[in-house]
Amino acid sequence: MKKWTYIVGGFVLGLVVTLSANTAYGAVQSLVGKKVSGEMTVIVNGKQLQNKGAVIDGVTNAPVRSLTEALGVGLSVEGKTIYITTQDNSEKEALLLKKAELEKSIQSTQLEIQKTKEKMEQAKIPGTDKYEAEETWKAAISDLETSLTKKQSELDNIIETLNQFE
Repeated sequence: MKKWTYIVGGFVLGLVVTLSANTAYGAVQSLVGKKVSGEMTVIVNGKQLQNKGAVIDGVTNAPVRSLTEALGVGLSVEGKTIYITTQDNSEKEALLLKKAELEKSIQSTQLEIQKTKEKMEQAKIPGTDKYEAEETWKAAISDLETSLTKKQSELDNIIETLNQFE
C-alpha cells in the first residue's frame, strides 16, 4: 500500500511541477535566445553612444550602462536586478535658493556688525578707553559674530552639496 502512495504522490508532484514550470516560464519574458532584428544608434543630449541599441522581437533595447553614464545618473547591479537612481533637480533648486538666502543674510549680518561697532564707538566715554554699557555692546557683537559663523558654515555645507550635483 505504501508503494502505491509513493507512486501516486510522485506522479501528482511531477504533474504540479510540470504545470507550474510552464506558468512560470510564461510570466518571465526573457530575451535569451531571441533573434535580434536590428541595431539602432543611441544619441544622448547630442552625443552618440559607442554601444548601439538592439531591436529584439519588435522592442527596442538600449545599453543601460552607457545611458546612465551619459545622463550622469547612478547605476548598480545586484544579482539579476538593475537599480537606476536619479538626482532630483528640485533638491538642487532648493539648495540654490537656500544658498542665495544665506548669502544675503551673511551680508546683512556683516553690515549689522559694522553698524554695531560704529554705535559702540559713538558710546565711548570722552577722554577714556571705556564705553557706556561696554559689556552690552561686546555681547551684542559677539552674538552677531557667532550667528555669522554659523551661517557661513551652513553656506559652506550647501556649496559642498551643490558641488556633488556636478
